[in-house]
Amino acid sequence: MTNPAAKLLQFPWGSKSPQLSGFFKRLAQYYAEFLSTDFKKHQLPKRRLETSDNKGRLVGVPLRKFPGFEQKLWNDLNRPIGTGLSFTITRGTWRSTLPKAVSQAIASQVSKISADDVNAVVTASTEAAQRIASSQAGDPELAFERFVEDVRTNLARIVISPLLSRLDDFFSRTESKPVETMHEFEGQLSARLCNGVETASGAAFSTLLVERNSLPLQNVLSDQLELNLVRSELTEFFSTFAAADLYTDFSDMIRSSRLIENADFYLHVGEVLHAGQTYPIFYIPFVAERTEKGFEIASEPRLYVNKRAVDFVAQEVARAEGRPTIPSVVRDRIFYLNPDQSPIAAAQLLLDEILAGFNLRAAVDLRQPREQKATSVLVTATNHLSFSLFDRSDEAMINDYETLLSGIEAGGPLLEFFQSLIGDFLLRNPVSVRSAIDSEWDDMPMPKRLVFDSPLPLVEEQRKILAAINHSEARFIAVEGPPGTGKSHTITAVAFNSILSGKSLLVLSDKKEALDVVEDKLNQVLAKVRPSEDFVNPILRLGRNASNYAELLRKSTIDRLNVNHRQVKQHRNERDAALNQERQSILTGLEEVALAYETGSQPIFSATSRRHARNTPSNAWMPSITGAGTPYIETMYPRPPGSA
Repeated sequence: MTNPAAKLLQFPWGSKSPQLSGFFKRLAQYYAEFLSTDFKKHQLPKRRLETSDNKGRLVGVPLRKFPGFEQKLWNDLNRPIGTGLSFTITRGTWRSTLPKAVSQAIASQVSKISADDVNAVVTASTEAAQRIASSQAGDPELAFERFVEDVRTNLARIVISPLLSRLDDFFSRTESKPVETMHEFEGQLSARLCNGVETASGAAFSTLLVERNSLPLQNVLSDQLELNLVRSELTEFFSTFAAADLYTDFSDMIRSSRLIENADFYLHVGEVLHAGQTYPIFYIPFVAERTEKGFEIASEPRLYVNKRAVDFVAQEVARAEGRPTIPSVVRDRIFYLNPDQSPIAAAQLLLDEILAGFNLRAAVDLRQPREQKATSVLVTATNHLSFSLFDRSDEAMINDYETLLSGIEAGGPLLEFFQSLIGDFLLRNPVSVRSAIDSEWDDMPMPKRLVFDSPLPLVEEQRKILAAINHSEARFIAVEGPPGTGKSHTITAVAFNSILSGKSLLVLSDKKEALDVVEDKLNQVLAKVRPSEDFVNPILRLGRNASNYAELLRKSTIDRLNVNHRQVKQHRNERDAALNQERQSILTGLEEVALAYETGSQPIFSATSRRHARNTPSNAWMPSITGAGTPYIETMYPRPPGSA
C-alpha cells in the first residue's frame, strides 16, 4: 500500500506544491488538536472548569463564592489594562459561608447512597470489561482506557447524577451558589471516585485479557468502590463549599501548582455549559507571588479565547439542531491588548460572535457585573469568573502550532524552511560534520586552542560545538548531557558567539526555569563587559511580567543607544587594532613557551610577551608539567588560594 505522506514528499523541493503545503498544514492542525483535546474523554476539549483533579488537589476556584471579590474583579476588568492586571488577595478579606441547612442537606444526601448503588456500579463495570476484553484484546492500552471510561460513566449514571439532582434543589435556594448547576461537578466527581480504580486495576485487567478471568478485576472494583470510601470522598469534596476564605483557597492552589508539573494560573472570564461539562470562554494567564500583604497577582495585557472549546460546542450544537457546521466561530486565539483597552471591551466584541455560533438569542453583557446567562435546551453561556490551574507547556506548544499554521497558509520563507527541513531529514542523508570538526581541532596548534574570542571559559567540546555552528554544512546540532554538564553554559557561549558576529539570537524553551538559568548567565557576563550602566540590557525576555519590552522600545532608550553607537564607531579601528595586537602577543608568548618545553631550553620572550608579563597580577598562576609555574601562561590564570 502506498503511503500518502510519501507521495507528498516526492515533490521537488524548489516548487511551492499545494499538496506539500496541505501536508504541513494538516500535520500542524493534528498536533494542535491533540494538545488541546482530552482523548480519554471522547476528544472533549482539555481546558474545562474543574475545582479539583482526580487526586483531590484544588485546581479551580469559582469566584461566585466570593461576591465582594468578584465585584472588585469586574471593576478591574472594565478598566484600561495598561501593562496588565494587578491586584492582591489578602487573608480574611474575602469570605464565603454556606447556610448550615445546606451543609446538613449535603451530608444527608451523601448518606443516602447505598450499598446497592455501588454494587450496581461494580456489576455494570465488570460486565463492560468482559465485553471490551472480547472485542479489543488486540490493543490492551486502548481496551484499558475504554474500561476506565466505562467505570466513570457508570459512576456518573448510577451514583453521581442522582445525588447531584437531589442537591440541586438545595443549592438553588442559596444566595451565593458556587456553580450554576450541581451537575457541573458530574465529570469531576466520577473522575475522582474512579482514580483509585484506574491506579489499582491494571494487573487485574491484564488477567482478564489473557485468562478471561474477571474475578480479580471484580474484587479490585469492590475494594476501590467500597461504600464508606465513596461516601468519604464525596463528603470531602463538598466540604470546600461549607465555609471558605479566598486566601486559603488560593494557598491550596499554590500548593497544587507545586505538585502538578508545568501548571500555571489563569483567570477565566465567562463560561459555557454543554453536555455536563463547563468550559471557560476567555482566559488570562497570571502569576502569583506571596508577600507580607498577601498574594500579589499580575498579568500581561493579553486575552485568550478558549478556541477549541468554543468551536467544539458550536459544532455539537449545530449537529444536534440539524444545521450546517462551520470550521471555527473565531479565527484568532490570542489578542494583545493596547494599554488603553479594557479586557471586557475586547471580550464583548468576540462574545457576541460566539453566542451567535451557539445559536443563543439572549445576550450576555460583560460590561454589566450582575449575574447573567443565555440558555437554550443544548447550551448555556454565563458571565461567571473563576481561577484555575492548567498545563502551560501545552499552551505554549499550541501557540507555536497555530503560528506555524498561519505561516504555512501565507507561504514564503516558513513553507520553504519546512520543505528544506523535511528534505534534509527524510529524503536525504544529513551531512555529519563531526569528523571534520574533530580533524580541525586535532590539527589546531595548542596556542590557538587556548586563545579564542569569548568572554566565557570553554572546554574542548564547547569549542567544537561553536565550530560546528560556524561550519557551512552543519544545519542542525543536538547537544545532550545529564544535569550539571554545562548545557546552559554552552547555550550562553553560543549566544555570545552570535553577539560577537553581529547576529541576533532567539532562545526557546517550554520550561521557564531553563530560560532563567541562561538569562542569568548572560546577564552576569554582560555586566562584566558593559562599559557603563547607560547601556540598556539587550536581552528581550518574553512570556513574563518582568519583560523589558517597553523599556527597550522607549524613545529615550533608543536615543541613548544611538549616542553610544556613534561613540563606539569613532574609535572602532583603534580598538580592533589593539585587540589584534594583544591576541598576537598572547599567541607569540604561548608559542615560545611551547618551543622551550619541546627543546628543554629557557624561553626567550619577545618584547610584547615581556610587556604582557610585566602587566600580570602577582597572584597569576598555572602549574606546568614539571611543577613550576610557567612564566608566560601565568598571565592567563588566577593563582589558587593557598598555592605556593
